[in-house]
Amino acid sequence: RYERESIVKVRHVIGRTEWDRIFTYQIHAEARYYHCNEIIREGFYRSGKWKLKNCQKNLIFFGQGLTPCKGMHILLKALPLVKKEYPNVLVVSTGIPGKNKYTKYPIRKSYERYLFRLIKENQLEENVEFIGILDEQQMIDAFLKAHVYVNSSSIENESNALSEAKLLGVPSIASYEGGVIDRIDHGEDGFFYPFNEPNILAEHICRIFRDDALAEYISHNAIRNAEKVNNRTKNGEVLLGIYERIGERQT
Repeated sequence: RYERESIVKVRHVIGRTEWDRIFTYQIHAEARYYHCNEIIREGFYRSGKWKLKNCQKNLIFFGQGLTPCKGMHILLKALPLVKKEYPNVLVVSTGIPGKNKYTKYPIRKSYERYLFRLIKENQLEENVEFIGILDEQQMIDAFLKAHVYVNSSSIENESNALSEAKLLGVPSIASYEGGVIDRIDHGEDGFFYPFNEPNILAEHICRIFRDDALAEYISHNAIRNAEKVNNRTKNGEVLLGIYERIGERQT
């Protein structure tokens, strides 16, 4: 509601995906839309890249697990299928600090109760770990340690975490939702799955776990494509040009 109220009051909107362009037009057709891709956090440009030999095999990294729209429940439904083939699979998510602390955590929100019920019912206590709130370098370290990054959001414009994962070269899987559909070339630099189909998510995870050559192929392409989309020099020039054009229209 707040976003709609804001958009109808402005004359200029900067976005970065087909999803936000369409919604901007439908909310306020008279607003002028400008496309500019994201510049992500500095450390992700300076960091070394993901290497299969350096990652922890069968580890899945997931961000903001306790936020409902991020869809961790879909990953938890996929996990028993992955566990059949890889019993040692481990999901590491930002959220509650400390391994398995959710067993003593004072749960306040219904979504948290739902997640922890899924963990218990599917006997995933040893396969899920929450590691708290991470700073920039800790996020980089968590990405590089992972074998796969999963973005299973139910709604999303562009996922900054997905862009960060791709820039580092972490093999990534995302739900086919929102603006994320502009950010993956399926089978080339990542994989898509339909949001509410955990069985397909599970198979894509297992494909990467099974096939080292595929993981490295996806990683190489992800870095190449992310360096184009999230190019700091180009995106900075585009952003400056947008403001110059807006300024010219005001004079």
